[in-house]
Amino acid sequence: MSAAAASREGGAPLPLVRGDAVPWLSVAQMREVDRLMVDELGISLVRMMENAGRNLAVLARRLLGGGAGGRRVVVMAGPGGNGGGGLVAARHLAVAGARVAVRLATAVERLAPASAEQLAILRRMEVDVAVGPPADALEADLVLDALLGYSQAGDPRGDAAALIEWSATRPVLSLDTPSGLELTSGDLRRPTVRAEATLTLALPKSGLRAPGAADAVGALYLADISVPALVYERLGLRTPRRSGRARSSNSNPSRNRDHRGEHLPSTLLFGVMTRGPRSQPSRSTRRASQSTISARTARSGNSITP
Repeated sequence: MSAAAASREGGAPLPLVRGDAVPWLSVAQMREVDRLMVDELGISLVRMMENAGRNLAVLARRLLGGGAGGRRVVVMAGPGGNGGGGLVAARHLAVAGARVAVRLATAVERLAPASAEQLAILRRMEVDVAVGPPADALEADLVLDALLGYSQAGDPRGDAAALIEWSATRPVLSLDTPSGLELTSGDLRRPTVRAEATLTLALPKSGLRAPGAADAVGALYLADISVPALVYERLGLRTPRRSGRARSSNSNPSRNRDHRGEHLPSTLLFGVMTRGPRSQPSRSTRRASQSTISARTARSGNSITP
């Protein structure tokens, strides 16, 4: 499926932005973005977490064909901010009528404070929460991977590794980066999530286009978490200006040569598109066995080539 065709799945077309039209961040740069947001602008982690999780839930609903009612969604959540974003998405999907199960990669008492706050809300909502991988018999229309964020290093261990292995035969949407893809080096650790789609936050991370990463990343989406342009300017980055008119998948992206002349869509969620086809026989073979998500929605998104 072409990027343009895929962007029309699950609802109205998502705007597209060329991969070379936006800066790609290193892990050190993204860490500095977070620091500037919290320490200098006073935009708390909880606010950014809410933006990330809500956008993840919106994209999940698109991948499910436009609605979540009655669909089974399993959220794999780690202890940090990435896991907290997954827990926010779990709340939004539960409110939308999904049958949500949360599986944690760590004991509850080891969650970061902001993530623990999100978990407490889910428990008051009587959402199914447990530690470790679900029983093999638990099927899922979609799995949300919010185990390990951009700071992950080395091979996943313990319950995080067990959850990644459990997800291997199920359709997965990853938050920011597939768990197991070490963004600092671009290495695919063992085990690694092989996602149908990845929703990266603020700006794409350089490790997502490392050699060999495309099969783990799947279709790439970008979500705005309300980072002001001045934050990127502090890092010496020039980002595209916001446009009141979002370019649809029917527009010609070749007219925009680089991010200096590009206008980002005014929406909060859009696809990232780069040139060239991508071959991924191993993922196609594995996904062909899936019966819990329709062929129309399983490949929804905008494929990228590193």
